[in-house]
Amino acid sequence: MIGVAEAINKKKGGSFSVNDERLLGTFASAGAMAIQKAQLFEDLNDLFIATVRAMADAIEAKDPYTRGHSERIRRFSLMIAERMKLTESDKSMLGLSALLHDVGKIGVPEAILLKEGKLTDAEWVWMRRHPSIGADMLSHIKQLKGAIGGIRHHQERWDGKGYPDGIAGKEIPLFGRIICVADAFDAMTSNRPYRKSLSVEDALEELKRCSSTQFDPECVQAFIDGYMELYKDKKSETH
Repeated sequence: MIGVAEAINKKKGGSFSVNDERLLGTFASAGAMAIQKAQLFEDLNDLFIATVRAMADAIEAKDPYTRGHSERIRRFSLMIAERMKLTESDKSMLGLSALLHDVGKIGVPEAILLKEGKLTDAEWVWMRRHPSIGADMLSHIKQLKGAIGGIRHHQERWDGKGYPDGIAGKEIPLFGRIICVADAFDAMTSNRPYRKSLSVEDALEELKRCSSTQFDPECVQAFIDGYMELYKDKKSETH
């Protein structure tokens, strides 16, 4: 049972007729169908989100040093979006884009992902393919159409020296500019096989230093404002 429809106190008095009963039954059936469809849609959406998270977890399982990375990028990206006053719809799609931003690493050999030393030029060619690999993998999923820009362009730079397309400034989709800042901060404040993490304070200073060269200055400011408000007690700790 979904619910109960009740009719009481007929407006003009008197008893309800058979026609009244039929009309109420019609409305009740239509309402029940609408509620069932809404429940099915919610179930499908939950399944979709769970599938997206499973994909992100599958990528991170290849590299123990990035455990939890995608979820942190989602959280940081939404923190930026809140300060930039994005719509709820945009924030929802940004969250998906952030969770899946590194999905293209499934096409990068583990020997490269897990290498402890510096990458060779040939290995960098492989690594730089991951944004376009991820975007191509997911481009046929209509529910992710709005997320593809962030996935493909999260390694672009404000000055045009990034990859895969070398576009600059506001030519870079907004989701890509937001994820770029969130991704850089998380990378700087996380331990890697080839280096130790920076303190949060040093990482924030690095974001400021690279504002308007590597990063969109508006996104950097939104990140710093949000971080200082939400994590001010952890300012000088490592991430």
